[in-house]
Amino acid sequence: MDNKLMKTKEDLLKGEMHNLIFTEEMKRNVLAEIKQPKSKTKNKTVPATLSLAAVTAFAIGMYYIISNGLLDEPNADKPPEETEIIKPIEDEDVEENDIEMEEETEEKLPDDTEDEEPDSEIEQEQTETENEQEITEEPEQDEPVNVEPTEEELVGILNEFLQIEDSLYNTVNFDISYKYPNLETKEDFYSHFYHIADKLLIEGYFEHSLEEHEDGLYMLAMGKSVASTFSDTQPYEFEKISDNEYHIIQELSSEFHGHYTIIYIFSKQDGQWKLVNYDLFDHYRDSH
Repeated sequence: MDNKLMKTKEDLLKGEMHNLIFTEEMKRNVLAEIKQPKSKTKNKTVPATLSLAAVTAFAIGMYYIISNGLLDEPNADKPPEETEIIKPIEDEDVEENDIEMEEETEEKLPDDTEDEEPDSEIEQEQTETENEQEITEEPEQDEPVNVEPTEEELVGILNEFLQIEDSLYNTVNFDISYKYPNLETKEDFYSHFYHIADKLLIEGYFEHSLEEHEDGLYMLAMGKSVASTFSDTQPYEFEKISDNEYHIIQELSSEFHGHYTIIYIFSKQDGQWKLVNYDLFDHYRDSH
């Protein structure tokens, strides 16, 4: 044990004093110490003992420190890390990077504009056939619902027709000139019936009883037509001829017109049921 301590001491002293330079001043100090008078013999033992104990303790401590590597500096064996110098990013570099990224993105993205080709000729023919069918087929349109008129609806048209006719006649002053005070032309007269009757029927029905003058429209003294004698208080028949034609039939007798049957013909025009014509059967004349 003592040999190890002495060797450790020598190694430590050798390492510590390796670079030590013995100057002239140090030499003078040593000589001055030697020349001093020696103390008594009894005092030599104590300093020597204390020096030996201090050196021994120092050696033991140093041995412990060296054996456990406590004198090694942390990261002493590691080379110094190189400091990375960050260069400022130039605008040109940013634009180049953006262009490269866009090109890479375009290469990765699938081309949606290109149509997928059919896998086979059969699929191609099927696709062409379906396209032709889509072009040729017309969208189905809802068929108009045919609403049948009621008996009361058609009778109401006849009654309104007679009421308009009477209201226009009642404006005429029969004692003076038979002039319609508020009408200038035949068309002014006809227009009162267009919402419930056909235009051709109205013109043919009233044309011969009207006369136009420079100062206005006049009525000719001919009296009412036999077609204007319908009465909903007398018996009549309601008859369907087709989906777009209905008849109201009434047989009447009078001293002025005799015995006759009149057939009123209705049809749908522009979604509206209207009086479109009439037929007259004279029982006396047609039976002789």
